[in-house]
Amino acid sequence: MSSETTWPAGVIARYLTVGGATVDITLDIYDDDRYVDATSTCTGCKDWERQHQKRTASQTSEDARRRAEKDATEWAQEHAEHCRAMPRT
Repeated sequence: MSSETTWPAGVIARYLTVGGATVDITLDIYDDDRYVDATSTCTGCKDWERQHQKRTASQTSEDARRRAEKDATEWAQEHAEHCRAMPRT
């Protein structure tokens, strides 16, 4: 039996919680690449956090994406370490 699962469309990173659910990170880039939202969502307890970044004149859209993704990853990892919710099916 394989423990691999297919990731949902748009998920760029996934963290396993202690309860067996996952925390999934998605990105939304919009308004001519000026804004990036990185959202972490727990598939067990449904808690979530959104990191919003605006590209500044001295940054590239890639810089804003990396910053949003880094912040979302930190939240996702911390949540996954403590959440005991079981996956919802």
